[in-house]
Amino acid sequence: MKKKKGRFLAALTQKSELPLAYIGRCAELYWVGGRELTVDGCRCVLTYEDELIELSCGGGRYRIEGQGFELRSYFDGKMKITGRIDRIALERGEGEKSK
Repeated sequence: MKKKKGRFLAALTQKSELPLAYIGRCAELYWVGGRELTVDGCRCVLTYEDELIELSCGGGRYRIEGQGFELRSYFDGKMKITGRIDRIALERGEGEKSK
């Protein structure tokens, strides 16, 4: 089973041109209507303020900016955040940034 997963990840890396370090450990984000964000794959909350949340997730650090944030649930790496979400940015491990 582990061997199959390794071959699958290697093939996915080659086809997507993403480094293997990001494949298989990236977080999934679901942004609904600018007012709700679900994050699956979060390792820890680094900053939690009314206008800023920073998360350590697979593949890097997510910075979420907005207003009136509430952390509605957080269990087993999955969380739900509500509030006005203005911006989500990813800072990858090597310092690359994307939006």
